[in-house]
Amino acid sequence: MEDKKRVLHFELTGNIGGIESFILNLYKNIDRSTYKFDFITTSETPVYKDELETLGGRVFQVPIYKDIWGYTREIKKIIAANNYDIIHIHKNSSANIIPAIIAKKISSAKIIVHSHNTLPTKGRLSGLLHKINRSYLYNVADEHLACSNIAGKWMFGDRKYEVIPNGVDTSQFLFSTEGRKKIRSEFGIPEDAFIVGNVGRFTEQKNHRFIIDIFESLLGIKENAYLILVGTGELEDEIKERVKKKCIAKKVIFTGKRNDIPDIMSALDVFLMPSFYEGLPIVAVEAQANGLRLCLSDTIAKETDIFRDAKWIDLAEDMSNIANKLNSITYISQTERLKRCQEFSNSIYTIKNTVNKIRILYIQPDTKYRIT
Repeated sequence: MEDKKRVLHFELTGNIGGIESFILNLYKNIDRSTYKFDFITTSETPVYKDELETLGGRVFQVPIYKDIWGYTREIKKIIAANNYDIIHIHKNSSANIIPAIIAKKISSAKIIVHSHNTLPTKGRLSGLLHKINRSYLYNVADEHLACSNIAGKWMFGDRKYEVIPNGVDTSQFLFSTEGRKKIRSEFGIPEDAFIVGNVGRFTEQKNHRFIIDIFESLLGIKENAYLILVGTGELEDEIKERVKKKCIAKKVIFTGKRNDIPDIMSALDVFLMPSFYEGLPIVAVEAQANGLRLCLSDTIAKETDIFRDAKWIDLAEDMSNIANKLNSITYISQTERLKRCQEFSNSIYTIKNTVNKIRILYIQPDTKYRIT
């Protein structure tokens, strides 16, 4: 058997989100001659499956959580059949603690619980289960991680945890003049246009309705503005219809899924993210790695504002006020964008820093925060 530390990650979904991006970035950049990753998913089409398998990982599909017996049985089989050193559980809430219970009972692996968000992804029941299960999940885990302080408070309350920022590969997100021209040419956007953009799933959390309303108000004071929305999701058709009803379809571009996000970032002038809740959104970190300015809702972790020059908005604020904040963000020259990229590369938000912190936790023989 390979002499590598074996790590099991819970769990991949069928949507590109913060957890999925974090896991992929981690596996791409960690020393794969030392670590071998496996992944659990309940999705028939887990994102990044091909990429993770190409890197040497294995993706195990188990029944959905509603089939609680099948879900539990298959997870037990996978953990029992492999001599895992670490079981790394990535969570948006503590609603589902079955993986942690199984890991504790049948494995000697170090258990890491890693908080990535500030609300459960679905429903009131998830919120209730989160409150009930939170203390148990904390006690089961050997290490307690969070992508931001707000995500740590959400998952662990006043107990101790370590914040490890969601780092990105700065070399992939450098501002590109060529990329800026390419995207603007593809969508027929003038070179002197002011482009607002968002990259994210079309879900309630991401608040696309609000994005459309803000942009409509912005057009009233900035006629050369355009909006680019990247992603797909269950609310996509509704948002497209909202754009049509407001008669602003010529100014709003829906790109669907894209594999050239750095080029799209380069084409933008500001990244707008009025989410209802976030831990520390990787996509906003990526935007800043590209030198972009941010406009964020005040429900997002303050650590997200790496350059300390984001425009913060209250979701109850008057639309005209928000539009004026967007309008006050001036064009950043190519030289300034590249300067910001360099400044970002010296921050703690690089993938190199993130991987180093995770590596130290993985090799550490004694636990750091375990309650006695």
